[in-house]
Amino acid sequence: MKYLFLFSISPVQDFIVQARKTQDLYAGSFILSHLCRVAAEKARMVYNARIIFPHLANEALINRFLAVVDDGDRERNLAMGRDLENTVRDTFRRMAGKILAGMKVACTPKFLESYYDQVNNFWQIFWVFQEYHSGCYAESYRKVERALGAVKNARQFASFSQEPARKCSITGEHNVLFFREGQDKGFVPDFAVPLPAGLPLKYLDEREKLGAIAFIKRCAVKYFLTDEYIGKFPSIKYTEEFPSTADIALMDVLHRWLQPAVLKNVNAAALFDLKNKRPLPAHLSPLEQRETQKAFEFFRKRDIYLTPYYAVILFDGDNMGRWLAGNFLSDINSLEEFQNELSRQLGLFAEAARREVLSGPRGRTVYAGGDDFLGLINVKHLLIVLKELRRRFDEIDVGKYTDNKLTFSAGVVVAHWKTPLGEVLSRARQMEKAAKTLDGDKDAFALAVIKHSGEVHETVYKWRHDGNWTVDLLAGLVDKITTGGNDDKEAMTAGPDAAGQEFSNNFIKSLNREFIKLMDEEGCLLEDNLILAEVNRLIKRSCLLRKKPGESPKAYELRKKLAVSNLYKNVEGLYYGSRSLRNFLSALNLAGFLAGEVR
Repeated sequence: MKYLFLFSISPVQDFIVQARKTQDLYAGSFILSHLCRVAAEKARMVYNARIIFPHLANEALINRFLAVVDDGDRERNLAMGRDLENTVRDTFRRMAGKILAGMKVACTPKFLESYYDQVNNFWQIFWVFQEYHSGCYAESYRKVERALGAVKNARQFASFSQEPARKCSITGEHNVLFFREGQDKGFVPDFAVPLPAGLPLKYLDEREKLGAIAFIKRCAVKYFLTDEYIGKFPSIKYTEEFPSTADIALMDVLHRWLQPAVLKNVNAAALFDLKNKRPLPAHLSPLEQRETQKAFEFFRKRDIYLTPYYAVILFDGDNMGRWLAGNFLSDINSLEEFQNELSRQLGLFAEAARREVLSGPRGRTVYAGGDDFLGLINVKHLLIVLKELRRRFDEIDVGKYTDNKLTFSAGVVVAHWKTPLGEVLSRARQMEKAAKTLDGDKDAFALAVIKHSGEVHETVYKWRHDGNWTVDLLAGLVDKITTGGNDDKEAMTAGPDAAGQEFSNNFIKSLNREFIKLMDEEGCLLEDNLILAEVNRLIKRSCLLRKKPGESPKAYELRKKLAVSNLYKNVEGLYYGSRSLRNFLSALNLAGFLAGEVR
């Protein structure tokens, strides 16, 4: 007799997204992936379990795994489940201890008791076995998923009491155990540890007070760069310096203009301080202060725009529960083989997304676990990256098993680099939900802009409409109304016309002003011809093309007419794919905003 074994680690979202720095976000996803890998590898190596998903060659793993266990002995299997659970808990405890040692924390018995109480009571681990007979894999898989759900619903919460005290700045639920020396303690427990005032800010910001879980995430590098970790997982490397939101916002312009040797000493957040006429931060080294000041003067003299905005993308596959259950397969008996192959191909997609699509000046991948993805994108590359991610997902080939294609729906948020990261991630999750509820077929994206003023624009579209990529239509509009700027070397040397914009964005403002009061309660105005006629008229009025030297009047008018026609087709495509006038106007407003930031 065989068994299916399903193992799951929780919480996921709370652990990952409770973050004030991008490094927290990255560390949370990396730690969770590591814990799942430790359990899955032990199941494979010690208990000869055959892992169905995820594909263990993937650099990032989801929080659970499914395996086939050939041992029919019930007691030995129960012992296996308990052993794997204890292995995860022991690994996290050891990580917590290594971090304390690496940070040279002076520990009292009472501190250690509280620290390990928080560590030991954090993870919720669930696992179930389900009998598996040959020819009945699909039914056994459905049963094991239902059984895991039942176990989670019936879980008993361990008693974890804490004395009344100030709570962690990040999680808001754990008592503070770490604060910076010289800070006002303010209800911090007496046994909490004051860390040296000279401790680098990347470990503890000036106003932060952290509990054990947030501190472990913040200082995870102290574990993942140890010989213990590297010796076991040499190919799964931890990124010691993950880019900040300011780094992401300026990533393109800094890579475009500065040499790597200079770039490493330029502080992106400090560039914004100088832009806003504030002094350089005192924590920068003399070299960093000097190189940052020089970089700022370089950009200022050339009038190179420094956008303070970046983007977050969050997506997961549509209907993945139904896919894994075999609901879309031509032959349900091929489910086990299909799950294996799907896991392998999702791993290849994740690797390509991380290494090829979202890297370098485009941004950084936080987590790529196959159909789950979280990344930070430089706005200059936003629309290109969105299309490339969706196009690459289309390359997942399951044609051997079904005529259906896998799709994903994404939430995307453009935000100011100083907007609290938790707020941005929460909005991204809301936008992902909006995309997934657009219709039953999904395969959509929802894009929001949170301006520093607090103004918000949101729009939701299918990835494609009538054979056109919606992001191509948006990119075409952004390109035509982008203000000519000096962040392009070729434009600077080619003269002012090369960097000029073709159309004013006044037609967007006029459309908003004219139609906003005519919409019904659902944001619609059922007069397509009227709307599009006005769109065409306003686009013509907003054309900025000038007659070139030696160009005949007829050639000039023809060139203008062609430019107006091409832009109109883009805007018309956005209108017909929008499903409401309000959604359409929001898309135009978003395009207008992006045009101002990518100049």
